[in-house]
Amino acid sequence: MPARAFRPYAANPTVRREKLNTERADDPIRKLYKTKTWRATRLVILFRDPLCKLCNKAPSTVADHIVAGRKYVEQHGGEPGNFFDESNLQGVCKPCHDGKTAVECGWAGGRGVRF
Repeated sequence: MPARAFRPYAANPTVRREKLNTERADDPIRKLYKTKTWRATRLVILFRDPLCKLCNKAPSTVADHIVAGRKYVEQHGGEPGNFFDESNLQGVCKPCHDGKTAVECGWAGGRGVRF
């Protein structure tokens, strides 16, 4: 049997996530999640979308950016106020949100996730 290719993150899958979290700790976009505006917007989205927009089964518990918040802000001239644009937000359940995020960030490892 041939030797397996070296995959630096295969031995400890949390290494990649920890590195990413360290790199983005001072990110100004991430700091928007701690504002009053975000908390209010989140409540509006969860009230607007009581059921998960991805599975239509579970109650929504997470306000999810359809297009990643950072990318959406960049696409709209870099204005941080676009982070709170309700047309780019949807209510989803935590399992669906975590699966979608894993695929978008490359954490899913090519598994057949449906998002």
